[in-house]
Amino acid sequence: MAVVATGWRGVASAGPTVTRVRHEHELETALALQAQRGPRAQLDEVIGHGDKVVVAVRTPGADAHRLRQSDDRDYAMFTVRDGRIVALRDCRDRTDALTRAGIEEHA
Repeated sequence: MAVVATGWRGVASAGPTVTRVRHEHELETALALQAQRGPRAQLDEVIGHGDKVVVAVRTPGADAHRLRQSDDRDYAMFTVRDGRIVALRDCRDRTDALTRAGIEEHA
């Protein structure tokens, strides 16, 4: 995965548990397994702010398999340096992702 920096770090949530992904090959494996399982995620929104990037994806039908409903959406905040992802953090919702990225939402 050329967009992921060597030595990057990530924290991902899967239901009530947290999975720490420490190596880029673990991320590649996790993404491949997710792709084989079923519904495909659709890119919904991308917002950049300095070295932080908020990404929202929508996976039709995802809410049917989780306790906390989120309109089938998931949010993550990436830290990017020199064009590569160096950190990833799953977020509870859009507000959480924007806050972690230091982005103020205007009404």
